[in-house]
Amino acid sequence: MAGPGPRDLSSLAERALRHPAPWFSNALAVRDLGVRPFGVLTSGEMRNQLERDGRDRFGFLPVLSRSAREIVFGEDDRHLDFRLPLFLHTRDDGQEVLTVTSVVRCHNLWGRAYLAAIHPGHVLVVWSALARAGRR
Repeated sequence: MAGPGPRDLSSLAERALRHPAPWFSNALAVRDLGVRPFGVLTSGEMRNQLERDGRDRFGFLPVLSRSAREIVFGEDDRHLDFRLPLFLHTRDDGQEVLTVTSVVRCHNLWGRAYLAAIHPGHVLVVWSALARAGRR
């Protein structure tokens, strides 16, 4: 996302993640129904656990580290570990750019199957969240 700056990374993350598109909420509900039989926490269970533990979070995404220019979301699980860093940097022309990267390490067949199931929609979810944040 490029545009006139300066931008506040926490505000951008807030706009991108706290108010997802309605279709994403529906897709997340389907995901939650599909993972529950396999002992994977639902998004609501993740959110409640993070809240109980007093951890920094955006919705059900735990924050692992935070600075003025980077926020790293992530979690380690028995099936897979994931990281979702958001990095705000300034180009030589002065425009600020938000870079989002997803990194996943699968531990077993269940992790690889889960990743294969969600991967097709993952890029769409990220692009949608960024576009919504840019419009807000």
